[in-house]
Amino acid sequence: ESEGAEAARSSSGSGERRRLWQRRPQRRAAGSGRPGSSMMRWLRGGERTEGAGALTAEDSAKVDHLVAMGFDEAPALLALRQNGWHVERAVEALLAAPPAAGTSAPPRTATQIQREERAAAAEQRASAHSRASARSHSSARHASGRLQAAASGVAGAASRLLKPRSLEQKLDDVCAKLAHHPAAVDMLIYVIDTILNNPGEPKYREIKTTNRRFRETIGLAGAAGPELLQMLGFTRTGDWFVLRGAEDPARLYLGKSALEATVEHNPSYAIANDRIAFEKALKASKDSADREEAARREEFAPKVPVEPELGKAGTTRITVFCGGDVLQRRFNSDDIVDSILAWLGASYSSIVPGRLERAEWELVDKTLYPKRVVNLDEDRYKTLHAAKMWPSAELTVQAAGTLAHEELQEAGGGVPASDDVP
Repeated sequence: ESEGAEAARSSSGSGERRRLWQRRPQRRAAGSGRPGSSMMRWLRGGERTEGAGALTAEDSAKVDHLVAMGFDEAPALLALRQNGWHVERAVEALLAAPPAAGTSAPPRTATQIQREERAAAAEQRASAHSRASARSHSSARHASGRLQAAASGVAGAASRLLKPRSLEQKLDDVCAKLAHHPAAVDMLIYVIDTILNNPGEPKYREIKTTNRRFRETIGLAGAAGPELLQMLGFTRTGDWFVLRGAEDPARLYLGKSALEATVEHNPSYAIANDRIAFEKALKASKDSADREEAARREEFAPKVPVEPELGKAGTTRITVFCGGDVLQRRFNSDDIVDSILAWLGASYSSIVPGRLERAEWELVDKTLYPKRVVNLDEDRYKTLHAAKMWPSAELTVQAAGTLAHEELQEAGGGVPASDDVP
């Protein structure tokens, strides 16, 4: 009776594996056949333990990994067998092999490769979880030695499933540090693109650290830039980073995908880019000495009230921090907030009032806690006393959204993980 129950459970588990395999998403194009599909279904189905040619669970996981990278199953299985089930050698053989006649599959993007790898890993984890659950229900009726063997098998499968995620997770961590340095992120994407578009070209596989472009981009990111280059396969030799041997396209595509996700979804990258644009615009305006800029500043002069004498009753001292500069001036407490904008436009830069009005930049009152963005629609024509800028106030002009981002960071809010990015 015990042997009959065990056989029934084994048959049920085999059927469950076949159903999980049949529900896997099809990666081949509509109408295209895949050579050896019937043989693959027999080898990859429930009959893994029957016959001399059946695959082990470890070998099947290796085939899954190559399929997730975009290779067809039959060539992937053949390449693994010919290369002693060594995954990296099999990938090199598949990449070096000429395409099959009549195939014209379009090249996949790095994002597609990454998503397919994650989908395959998720499916494998679900399958492993199902097998582990089946083992746990029958553990009470098995000897302790068989239970330990099953647990060891589950641990080994889990370890194999986690390995493909380790490099991706490290790349995400480094890219989170690089997000504060947009120039470094952009340059690294350019470097990877150049290597992928010119495979085997020596001059694109060497980066000199003393080069001006390196120092002004990747060099500004501290240790994060060199760390990512080394993760992509570069080695440092003196003042050079060199990519030796054959480049690993999968590794390079993963690095590029992580950097592109940083550009698209990491708010730190966007805020840092806005800050750079803000500082450049201010510098260009301040350095401009032409007649047009002088005429624009003159337009604001009539709106600037007369500065009250030092020590006069009812005065307030306004301090403005703008692009690394500090400006101070006295106002009467019954002057309005708009007079501060006019003063900045007339004496500092003519572009400041317009950028604040269009909400491209923000005016932050940091006199009291918590800091607040001055709402010009509501406060522009209030007196300084009514706007709580008396007897003194400290204001900052900065890129729009900077305060919200700083508050998020102080509250412990992080950048969403790559799996959570829609």
